[in-house]
Amino acid sequence: MRQENRGCKILHLEFEEMKKDLKSNVRKVADFLSVDCDEEFINMVAEKCTFKNMKNGKEANPQPYWKDCTFDGRMSIFRRGDVGDWRFWFSDKENDRFDKEYARQMKDHQISFRYYI
Repeated sequence: MRQENRGCKILHLEFEEMKKDLKSNVRKVADFLSVDCDEEFINMVAEKCTFKNMKNGKEANPQPYWKDCTFDGRMSIFRRGDVGDWRFWFSDKENDRFDKEYARQMKDHQISFRYYI
């Protein structure tokens, strides 16, 4: 990814890594944005950014236009917040098809993704 975007400042974060160590990733964002902050601030941001707090907070009920972006018309944009949960939305056949298509289209790219911790 870095080779493909030379000259662009891009911070690559992965959901799996954030689930594994949220505070370190909050620190990465602060450093990337050149935000000078202490450990107390990092802890506060990390706590507010946990899946549980975001799902139960005001973010769980976004503006009405989100309703049109959902499959079932429900307002919540949050599901379970589990790593790899997206795979349960597909059948084994669909997962296999995705894996083959992903491998075909990404064979010449340097970026890789993890689906599990």
